[in-house]
Amino acid sequence: MKQIAKCVLWVLLNFVMQFIVQLGMTICAVAGGIRDDALLNEWTMNNVLLMTLISNTIFTGIMCIAFAVKKTKVIPESDSTAGIKSCLLPCAAAFLYSVGFSMLSEGNSGMIQNSVGYFSEKLPWLGMVMMVINLLILAPIAEELLCRRIMLDGLKQRFSERTSVIVSAVIFGAMHIMAGGPALALGAAVMGLLLGVVYVKTGSLRATVIVHAAANLPDFLLMWLPELGTVSSAAIAVVALAAALAIMLIWCRTKK
Repeated sequence: MKQIAKCVLWVLLNFVMQFIVQLGMTICAVAGGIRDDALLNEWTMNNVLLMTLISNTIFTGIMCIAFAVKKTKVIPESDSTAGIKSCLLPCAAAFLYSVGFSMLSEGNSGMIQNSVGYFSEKLPWLGMVMMVINLLILAPIAEELLCRRIMLDGLKQRFSERTSVIVSAVIFGAMHIMAGGPALALGAAVMGLLLGVVYVKTGSLRATVIVHAAANLPDFLLMWLPELGTVSSAAIAVVALAAALAIMLIWCRTKK
């Protein structure tokens, strides 16, 4: 229970960091003359990308400081390039799973797209650049450091690998509930299982970061797709999810 409590404390710290960043930026907005509740809410939604980018950067720094204090390397010496070379199939599975899940649930894509448009109006492509930095670099690094390097490795000191993967995946899902509610939390938990399996089978944090980035890629591609009907979306989702499951089963058999 001690290890689980530590995991929960790290998650709470992450939530507190996000709250502090949002509160700080809101105070700046009020100081700048935005006092109407509706306008303030609109301003907050427009700046979601910037808030997330700042909080991920700060939180990653805090985790790196924690490793430095414990005199532990962020990336273990055993983390070789072999794990990266073997993560091509998990990348495909993560990508297809995200496509399938996005077809069934919008998640927080609408919020992100709104923020991308807001910043791109200020400077061409600025919103897209911020989205790339956040979803393909900062978020994968921050979340994999927290959920796999800190949580999963810590849980393995007291529990089996299977239990550690499941618990870390559930916590990973819970971290996303504020961004998209129970549906996104459930989808993220399943993705957490996939990432946990990749981590324990490859022993590579860098591999899970790459797979995590592949899972975030559909957020970019689906922005450019035309509106699809319910039947078409459901059909694509079923095919994508089935393919993702098949690919992971094949990969797991080759990694025994």
